[in-house]
Amino acid sequence: MNTTRPMRLSSSKLTQESKPDKLEALDQEIVTLQIKLESLRNETDIFSVKRWMKLKNDLGLKCKEAQKLTAIWQNGMMFKMLFPVVDSTEYNRVC
Repeated sequence: MNTTRPMRLSSSKLTQESKPDKLEALDQEIVTLQIKLESLRNETDIFSVKRWMKLKNDLGLKCKEAQKLTAIWQNGMMFKMLFPVVDSTEYNRVC
Protein backbone atom coordinates (compact mmCIF):
# COMPACT_ATOMS: atom_id res chain seq x y z
CA MET A 1 0.00 0.00 0.00
CA ASN A 2 1.44 3.34 -1.07
CA THR A 3 0.55 6.12 1.33
CA THR A 4 1.68 9.65 0.84
CA ARG A 5 2.97 11.59 3.82
CA PRO A 6 2.65 15.35 3.93
CA MET A 7 5.95 17.12 3.40
CA ARG A 8 7.44 18.80 6.41
CA LEU A 9 8.96 22.22 6.08
CA SER A 10 12.25 22.69 7.80
CA SER A 11 12.42 25.55 10.26
CA SER A 12 14.89 27.41 8.03
CA LYS A 13 12.52 27.15 5.06
CA LEU A 14 9.59 28.28 7.20
CA THR A 15 11.58 31.23 8.55
CA GLN A 16 12.65 32.21 5.07
CA GLU A 17 9.06 32.40 3.84
CA SER A 18 7.55 34.08 6.92
CA LYS A 19 7.15 37.83 7.02
CA PRO A 20 9.63 39.67 9.20
CA ASP A 21 8.34 40.60 12.66
CA LYS A 22 8.39 44.31 11.86
CA LEU A 23 6.23 43.77 8.78
CA GLU A 24 3.82 41.53 10.71
CA ALA A 25 3.47 44.20 13.40
CA LEU A 26 2.87 46.85 10.76
CA ASP A 27 0.19 44.71 9.13
CA GLN A 28 -1.51 44.36 12.53
CA GLU A 29 -1.40 48.14 13.03
CA ILE A 30 -3.02 48.60 9.61
CA VAL A 31 -5.84 46.22 10.49
CA THR A 32 -6.37 48.02 13.80
CA LEU A 33 -6.55 51.40 12.04
CA GLN A 34 -9.03 50.00 9.53
CA ILE A 35 -11.25 48.77 12.36
CA LYS A 36 -11.09 52.13 14.12
CA LEU A 37 -11.92 53.93 10.87
CA GLU A 38 -14.91 51.71 10.29
CA SER A 39 -16.19 52.34 13.81
CA LEU A 40 -16.12 56.11 13.17
CA ARG A 41 -17.61 55.96 9.68
CA ASN A 42 -21.15 56.98 10.66
CA GLU A 43 -20.19 59.47 13.36
CA THR A 44 -20.88 63.13 12.56
CA ASP A 45 -19.67 65.08 15.60
CA ILE A 46 -16.63 67.28 15.04
CA PHE A 47 -14.33 65.27 17.31
CA SER A 48 -15.15 61.99 15.55
CA VAL A 49 -14.68 63.57 12.13
CA LYS A 50 -11.27 64.97 13.14
CA ARG A 51 -10.30 61.62 14.63
CA TRP A 52 -11.42 59.86 11.42
CA MET A 53 -9.29 62.24 9.31
CA LYS A 54 -6.21 61.63 11.48
CA LEU A 55 -6.72 57.87 11.38
CA LYS A 56 -7.17 57.97 7.59
CA ASN A 57 -3.89 59.87 7.24
CA ASP A 58 -2.10 57.46 9.61
CA LEU A 59 -3.47 54.51 7.66
CA GLY A 60 -2.13 55.92 4.40
CA LEU A 61 1.32 56.39 5.92
CA LYS A 62 1.34 52.87 7.39
CA CYS A 63 0.24 51.37 4.07
CA LYS A 64 3.05 53.15 2.21
CA GLU A 65 5.57 51.97 4.78
CA ALA A 66 4.25 48.40 4.53
CA GLN A 67 4.50 48.49 0.72
CA LYS A 68 8.10 49.67 0.94
CA LEU A 69 9.08 47.04 3.52
CA THR A 70 7.29 44.31 1.56
CA ALA A 71 9.21 45.21 -1.59
CA ILE A 72 12.51 45.16 0.31
CA TRP A 73 11.65 41.81 1.91
CA GLN A 74 10.55 40.23 -1.39
CA ASN A 75 13.62 41.52 -3.21
CA GLY A 76 15.79 40.01 -0.47
CA MET A 77 14.01 36.68 -0.85
CA MET A 78 14.51 36.81 -4.62
CA PHE A 79 18.21 37.57 -4.11
CA LYS A 80 18.56 34.56 -1.80
CA MET A 81 16.84 32.36 -4.38
CA LEU A 82 19.11 33.57 -7.19
CA PHE A 83 22.31 33.46 -5.14
CA PRO A 84 21.96 30.81 -2.45
CA VAL A 85 24.82 30.43 0.01
CA VAL A 86 25.22 26.95 1.36
CA ASP A 87 27.09 28.01 4.48
CA SER A 88 29.40 30.74 5.66
CA THR A 89 32.57 28.76 4.85
CA GLU A 90 31.59 28.53 1.20
CA TYR A 91 30.68 32.22 1.19
CA ASN A 92 34.10 33.10 2.63
CA ARG A 93 35.80 30.86 0.08
CA VAL A 94 34.02 32.53 -2.85
CA CYS A 95 34.45 36.10 -1.53
